[in-house]
Amino acid sequence: MSRYEINYCLKDTIELLKLFKMSVDNLPFSGSPVLINRIQNELEYLSNNETLFDTWNIIDVRERRESLTDEQCKEVLLYIENNADCNEGINWDFIDHAIERLFGEEY
Repeated sequence: MSRYEINYCLKDTIELLKLFKMSVDNLPFSGSPVLINRIQNELEYLSNNETLFDTWNIIDVRERRESLTDEQCKEVLLYIENNADCNEGINWDFIDHAIERLFGEEY
């Protein structure tokens, strides 16, 4: 599992926990103490409105180029994660750039 996939899963888990007002103690599995601690810290930030994050996924990438496979969309997301500039942010233009960089221009 790539770093992107781990971060994406963690963000989704945190969103779901917040949505259902669950604590980490109620999870139906036992994870590593480090991971559980990280989830708890993220939950604290979210509950205090100290954190904002925006998620992008393969559906967003595919909206820009329908011909991409799921694996290619994941490659685009990984490229974005490794090359995004925090001053510019992630936006449709950057997604288009990543697609063109990896797979060329669509004709």
